Amino acid sequence: MSLLQKIGRGKRGLVYRIRWKNTHAVLKIPIPTSTAIKRIENEAHWLKRLNAHGIGPTLLDFTTADGERRVMEHIHGEPFEDYVKKSSRRRLREVVLHLFQQCRTMDSLHVNKYEMHKPHKHILVRRHLPILLDFERCTFTLKPKNVTQFAEYLVRLGFLCDRKPLLLALKRYKRTYSDQAYRAIISSFLCTSQKA
Repeated sequence: MSLLQKIGRGKRGLVYRIRWKNTHAVLKIPIPTSTAIKRIENEAHWLKRLNAHGIGPTLLDFTTADGERRVMEHIHGEPFEDYVKKSSRRRLREVVLHLFQQCRTMDSLHVNKYEMHKPHKHILVRRHLPILLDFERCTFTLKPKNVTQFAEYLVRLGFLCDRKPLLLALKRYKRTYSDQAYRAIISSFLCTSQKA
């Protein structure tokens, strides 16, 4: 492994682009002064589980032997909000549906990502496929909010939707997590699926 470039610094971790087994990857290590406990270990745990469902960058390595660190594939893509501005209506519908499906899967697994209400830096689109990033805060819960938070985010982002049915569907989904309520949320957006 060789460090190539520092590409980010968050509240809890430092992120580097590295050379890993003849390919580019991303290394995340904790900031020494951070008071957060085992966030990178938590992210590795959930990435491993969610990778099995096609969610998140591929986890390549994790270790705590010589200090907590996590290695994952390097995602070359553009931020979702940039993609929204220039994509075709058809492509945008596909990407939004794909994101809802990932959120629904996490809800079904009782995983709460905690970032779907403001995922400005947490969704990259690569070759018209959205990839979710940053799973440090993931947790198990009986009341996950990924679908509802993502729907609320789309509304704030300016997506057109059928508001009254959407609000009813969101309330029903929060109570029941039913397929019927989920489909109603999707329908509220996909009937228009574009920005105002």
